[in-house]
Amino acid sequence: MTNPAGNERARPSLRHAFRSLESPEYRPWFISQLFSASGTMTQGVALSWLVLRLTGNSVDLGLMTSCTFLPMLLVGPWSGTLVDRMDRRRLLIVTQSLLALIAGLTAVLIATGAVRLWMIFVIAAVTGCVSAPDSTARQVYAIDLVGRDGVASAIGLYEVILNTSRVAGPAVGGVLLATVGVAACCAVNAASYLQRLYVLIRHRPRYALAVPSGPAGLGALPGALLASVGPRRPTGRSVAVLALATAAAVFGTVTAPTLWLALIGLAATGCLSIWFIARANALVQLTADPSMRGRVMGLWTMALPGCEPVTGPFVGYVTQVDGPRDGLGLAGLALTLTATIGWRALADRRPPPRESPADDPVAGLLVTEASLAETA
Repeated sequence: MTNPAGNERARPSLRHAFRSLESPEYRPWFISQLFSASGTMTQGVALSWLVLRLTGNSVDLGLMTSCTFLPMLLVGPWSGTLVDRMDRRRLLIVTQSLLALIAGLTAVLIATGAVRLWMIFVIAAVTGCVSAPDSTARQVYAIDLVGRDGVASAIGLYEVILNTSRVAGPAVGGVLLATVGVAACCAVNAASYLQRLYVLIRHRPRYALAVPSGPAGLGALPGALLASVGPRRPTGRSVAVLALATAAAVFGTVTAPTLWLALIGLAATGCLSIWFIARANALVQLTADPSMRGRVMGLWTMALPGCEPVTGPFVGYVTQVDGPRDGLGLAGLALTLTATIGWRALADRRPPPRESPADDPVAGLLVTEASLAETA
């Protein structure tokens, strides 16, 4: 007799990695995210080059980065509350429209020669404010599209999107910079949001949580694929082990005596770190109460990109004073300490078993595509 619980531990396969793409709602969303993320990276490369051309000061480049990520640190919890209390699809339509308008305005300012350094800082800050709820909503929206069983695959593929965009975006940006200029890079980014907006308007999520009523309504590719083919419901122990493995890869890179060994160590670090992040993301989303998932992911966004304005300058200072090996070694030390301190809590952390509508206390919040159409 087959044990249903054992099926959750079935041997991983590539089919699990691409399971979420079987969803007719998720496939166009995945493709649109790939194009939009690449467009964002294209604009990022162009603006970085523009700042250096305007001032020639690398400190100004760091300030632009801080203006982008500081809002994520400051408004992360608030943005999570917003995601929990609003229809995520409608929220994403608003944020994506705003981001497209900001990118278009940036292109116009640059093309007309009116752009100034302070304008770039303001644009970066406004982009960060809009990106905070947008990033949180996009991560939670994946569950609305694929359901709980497809979460691991969707999160793994999300990391594929990020890492692909980090290759394709700068490459496209470099070509556009050399041929048609900075304004064109921003225009391409603005246009890249149109496909995602079309998908949001055209497709409705199959699995979604009804918005609770009440007051205060606004209150690395291999690693990603490994995360996708793993168990659908990761355990806290596996996340802790991956954190320690990533730290070990970092320390191996830091102590590598030759360039080739250092390159191998960097490749291993990239693979393991993305695997670790994707599995941790899946664990967080699956163990969070559905009505609190947006707030939890808001804290996630605040902890990861939101902390860059704080951790970036510190690591940069250590690197400048003591060298790049010590700067990189800080990441391994931080991972080791975090995994060690949280080992006991993570060891007992398991996602809840799959519920049926009859015994799921929040089953009443689950709505079908048809009911969403009626309430839209």
